[in-house]
Amino acid sequence: MLNDNLKPFSLVENGCGQNNNDQKTIDQVIDGIGLGRYQIQLLVMAGIAISCEVMELTILTFLQGCAAAEWNLSTAMKSSLTISIFFGQIIGLFIFGQMADNYGRKKIILIGWNMIVIFGLLSSLSPNIYILIMFRTLVGVGIGSQIIFFDLVLELLPLENRGTLLVLSNLFFAIGELFIVLLAWGTLGTLGWRWLVFFSTIPVLIVSIIGASILPESPRWLLSKHKATEAEEIFSIIASVNGKILPYDILRDDFPGYVISTPTVMDLLSPHLLSITLKIWLLW
Repeated sequence: MLNDNLKPFSLVENGCGQNNNDQKTIDQVIDGIGLGRYQIQLLVMAGIAISCEVMELTILTFLQGCAAAEWNLSTAMKSSLTISIFFGQIIGLFIFGQMADNYGRKKIILIGWNMIVIFGLLSSLSPNIYILIMFRTLVGVGIGSQIIFFDLVLELLPLENRGTLLVLSNLFFAIGELFIVLLAWGTLGTLGWRWLVFFSTIPVLIVSIIGASILPESPRWLLSKHKATEAEEIFSIIASVNGKILPYDILRDDFPGYVISTPTVMDLLSPHLLSITLKIWLLW
């Protein structure tokens, strides 16, 4: 466990007359850079990603009825199709969370987006309900990785602006639902449900292409892997895009005595987190 007096993720001011022992946390660095064009780009991507996730869930409303009519499905099979994507999400949350700790946030986020695109497109080609359920489950697995993306975006926002993502998420939830309803209105009567599923994957494809080029790795993860130089480069890019100068010069991952502990689910039930955990569970 971390000593309360230690700050493992830190910066050191080394300018003229500065004290090299003046440690700065990652949050202090982000606050020093401030909110700017870089974070706005990420917020837009996050909003589109939220809309895409909502679209993949809302499309089940139309998909269930169309598939039932085409294949004369029983109630049990219709229910299986509906829950498949949620079952996949649960699997994705468990698998990708651990993988993100081992291999980095960006790689796992991109894998998740690619899964949504690939298996979303394959869903439109499904020859029977069993294949369709399998592909929709795998789409759900990809969606399960997206919580990592939101964590990454929050890490790069100044503390006072982190509520912005929560507010925007409500807006983009509505946009996603509206988009898929309009798309269904324009395709189901003429092209059929397969084209509806096909077109619904296009926004995710766009996000994945853009994300591959502009999405950063998590500075926190880089520091946990003792890659301080790479983390400092990310902060320099953020400051540059925002038209500012990085407020601190040296990023350190070797502050004496710091130990990175491995969190577990039981940590959520520890005395200092129990109240917050119960409130979040109740709200969700």
